[in-house]
Amino acid sequence: MCGDSHTCTQGALGALAWGIGNTEVTQVLATQALVLDRPLTLRVRIEGRAQRCVGAKDIALALIARHGTDAANGAAVEFEGSVVTGMTIESRLTLCNLALEMGARFAFIAPDEITYSYLKGRRYAPTGAMWDGALAYWRSLASDPGAIFDREIVFDVSDLPPQISWVPVPLTRSASMKRCRIRAVRRPPSYERRGKKLSTTRVSKQDSEWKARRSSTSSSARARTAASRISRKLRVSCAVAKSHPESERG
Repeated sequence: MCGDSHTCTQGALGALAWGIGNTEVTQVLATQALVLDRPLTLRVRIEGRAQRCVGAKDIALALIARHGTDAANGAAVEFEGSVVTGMTIESRLTLCNLALEMGARFAFIAPDEITYSYLKGRRYAPTGAMWDGALAYWRSLASDPGAIFDREIVFDVSDLPPQISWVPVPLTRSASMKRCRIRAVRRPPSYERRGKKLSTTRVSKQDSEWKARRSSTSSSARARTAASRISRKLRVSCAVAKSHPESERG
């Protein structure tokens, strides 16, 4: 049991794990069991050949940007495909961790030789005959050939550029594969700020203005600005304390 929303990270090692909240933690402590509705199933097949500077986080952010933060709401997600099988365990952990940001409850990658090599010889890993038995069982955890999922997403990452997350939704920014420098911006059409749609032109203009202000402001000026801001906050705090003397006694 782990009271953490990103527990599905462990699915990278072939574990069926999911996050639980305070109410479910209480339920486990009281009854040693959890009552769950059977989740919908979603298969995400990632194919192609990822370009330089594109990692698991970029793939996850692109999936969220294209399909939405509710694409896998409450579902059990299985990642597969040529890109996934070529990932290191660390990259798989990242992919399963970020599945939660698509709304997934479970994330899973079938264990393979990369998984077994990662686990072998580690503390608490089985040894000898127990290791052979564990391998035989782990090999059975992959989905059956022809298994039917409630939904399936096929994602080709061959032309995927590096990604940057941007509140409140992931933002796709195309980048130069040669130097991995950001050179353009594209926001989802539904992106809004303060009730008004923020156009690409406006975003680019804001970015340019911000860079210009940063370059024209010396480090000493920024330090003075920060000091002034802190001083202003302290004055406000003192004023609040004087107007509520009982808070000092507390």
